[in-house]
Amino acid sequence: MKRYLTLILPICILLSCEKVNDAIVDNSYLWIPIVEIIKGDGKATLFLTNPAPFSNCAPPCPSNPDYFKIMISDDLQHFSLYKIVNNSTSNVLIENLTNDKPYYFLVTSHKEKFDVISISDTLMTIPSEESNLEPYLTTINYSVKKLSTSYDLSYISFKSNDYIDNYGKDMLYYKASVSNAISIVEENAYNPGWSKTKNQFVYLTSKQEGVVTYPFLLKLFDAETKISTTLFEIQYDDYYVINPTFKPDGETITFFSSKGNSDIYTYDLWKINPVTKEQTKITNFEAIGFITDSKYEWIASGEEIYLEGRYIKSNKNDIYKFNISTKLLIPVIKSCWEERTPFPSPDNTKIAFISDRTGNDELWIYELVNSKYKQVTGESSYDFDSRYSYIQWLNNDQILITVFKDIKSIAVKINVN
Repeated sequence: MKRYLTLILPICILLSCEKVNDAIVDNSYLWIPIVEIIKGDGKATLFLTNPAPFSNCAPPCPSNPDYFKIMISDDLQHFSLYKIVNNSTSNVLIENLTNDKPYYFLVTSHKEKFDVISISDTLMTIPSEESNLEPYLTTINYSVKKLSTSYDLSYISFKSNDYIDNYGKDMLYYKASVSNAISIVEENAYNPGWSKTKNQFVYLTSKQEGVVTYPFLLKLFDAETKISTTLFEIQYDDYYVINPTFKPDGETITFFSSKGNSDIYTYDLWKINPVTKEQTKITNFEAIGFITDSKYEWIASGEEIYLEGRYIKSNKNDIYKFNISTKLLIPVIKSCWEERTPFPSPDNTKIAFISDRTGNDELWIYELVNSKYKQVTGESSYDFDSRYSYIQWLNNDQILITVFKDIKSIAVKINVN
């Protein structure tokens, strides 16, 4: 979660002390609250948290502000004062907002009789009526995470650590929709990427050495034959592999790999023929100073991918489109926030993605035709945690994700139109 100080010091305000100074001294500054937004029907709630209990600092320590100004805008440029609150305020309810319209907020910290101001990051929310969450797996009564389905919805893969007799280990499972039978694919397996034409998925296994876990094998699993095949062993002392999936043709497997690059965390896109095991490098992002390690997704033509990434001089990720033939890398969503995990709709008119625009990671929609945004998650009735969820379009109007409700992760369908 990013927080910046401006006007006083261009550093993160998560620097704090066990005891915060009350008096302004030379070269000192005011702390600003950690700001998060929960959206509602025609309203939004800003939560303000003192950062001091969560961090440490070296002197000079931030001073206590006397009050905060809550600023609001509907165009990201012209902010006006909404309300002044004292420094003990923990939440501010903002009402009479228009549903499906974007609003932007920032908070400024002030101290009486001193011309010192600290400013928070700008946050964004789009109020709306509460989303209808339709449970997807009614036959499973335990927590599931990172759930995804085969192209014809006849099989489901998911992670869990509280099913069968697995001693709390994190396991990769698959389930047949017809028989409802649940089987273990493998322990320490992750990142399943389903074929677009067959009931197969490609996935990674990990190997632990000491306290460090490394990617170890790239494997292919056939849900119908229940056979798992190793495609290759990853030389994890030389390079890493992440995020395997299939091209839309359902035959070619692609993945990010740092093989041959100068840094083990500098990835390029590769492909492998599952029959011949021949590997081919597709991109050369390192040469242009582009850094990515995201979950990427192909569009239906098989000629382009959407992916998150950043150039070396940037400190945050945006969303780009890369053309395999022309090698053009084009920005699609650029902002002052962290944009991740793009997933285009089947008709390629919308992109679902993860963003911290509200101060928390939430699921958003970007409409490519009219450049409009829709905030999907971010309500008080449930929690969305991107660490435990994949994004999957079931059709052009519904997304399959996992959310936390009553301290349990469940799979749900959400209408996004």
